[in-house]
Amino acid sequence: MHHPVTPSRGRRVAPALVLLLLASACASAKPKQEILFPPPPDKPRIKWVRSMLTEDDLRQSAWRRFWKAVVPHDATNALNAPTGLALSPDEEILYAAVPHRSRVVAVNLKTGVFAAIGNTGRNPLGRPIGVAVDGSGLVYVSDKPSNAIFVYGADGALLRKFGQERLVEPTGIAIDRTRQVLYVVNDASEQGGRHTVESFSLAGKHLRTLGGGRSAEPGFFNFPRSVAVSRTGELHVVDMLNFRVQVFDPQGRLMRFFGAVGTGFPGQFDKIHSVAFDSFDNEYVADAVQGVHVLNRDAQPLMLFGAPVSRAPSAIVISSKNTIYVADLLHAVHEFQLVNTTAADSYAKPAAATPATKSPRSGN
Repeated sequence: MHHPVTPSRGRRVAPALVLLLLASACASAKPKQEILFPPPPDKPRIKWVRSMLTEDDLRQSAWRRFWKAVVPHDATNALNAPTGLALSPDEEILYAAVPHRSRVVAVNLKTGVFAAIGNTGRNPLGRPIGVAVDGSGLVYVSDKPSNAIFVYGADGALLRKFGQERLVEPTGIAIDRTRQVLYVVNDASEQGGRHTVESFSLAGKHLRTLGGGRSAEPGFFNFPRSVAVSRTGELHVVDMLNFRVQVFDPQGRLMRFFGAVGTGFPGQFDKIHSVAFDSFDNEYVADAVQGVHVLNRDAQPLMLFGAPVSRAPSAIVISSKNTIYVADLLHAVHEFQLVNTTAADSYAKPAAATPATKSPRSGN
């Protein structure tokens, strides 16, 4: 015969259960493994800090581990398979585009709180791919099914959207905060697409088109993936299936390009997805197959890093303090830190070991 648990018995059992689960949560907490790139005995340059999937990864007290164990959590704001990353001007908020959840997740790096943007209201996001933030903190999101750019306030309120008359399935985006220009990778999801990069004013006025039709010719693209703006205002376009990065000046003139198809060496690319820059103007190229390539401003190779932490790097963004955030298509967002490095270290390797950087007129 089954006897119902009386209130008094329930009060006696609950504290014991709480203590047991809390002790279990504490006991299961393991010391974090130190992962360095390159590994010893070489001098480390990159240090893995943490990986972020849910709020619990930023606030892992014993109580939160216990609470997670006994109370179901809403995981819709998890950073599963993000495709775009951006930082707020004060670098306290990390924004991640999470397409399969139809939202952008705003991660408060100080408090550990995750908040959703764009998943509610009359004009919800369908499949956001890219995210960028202007100098005033407004958040710009490219949404493939809407063929548009959505603009949100820092509070997550939708302010406007634009680009529907020109954009087709926009993906990677970037903002030149100095010149107030938004760059958008456009119509590059199908072989017959236009494969262009469009530039707009931040108010939504179209300014310029780069490329047009798939091509390996300099200045044109073959499945461009993303864009980034350097400290000097140069536009770097990830030209994925041409296995190169093309660099344009603010007026849209091609300055140079670098990269070659290959594996196992920095600057030999496979499936490159995005680029970012550290405070020494080194360029970090996220390759979904190989990891993150690091090259100096002259495209000379420095190192590769990522595995086993990051399995399929997609988006990347770097803070002014050289904290590196890498979005993983198969997992979460990984945080790394540049260490033991000065500007002089960017030129420590012999030039003979570097791949050629090509100008538009070189023909090489």
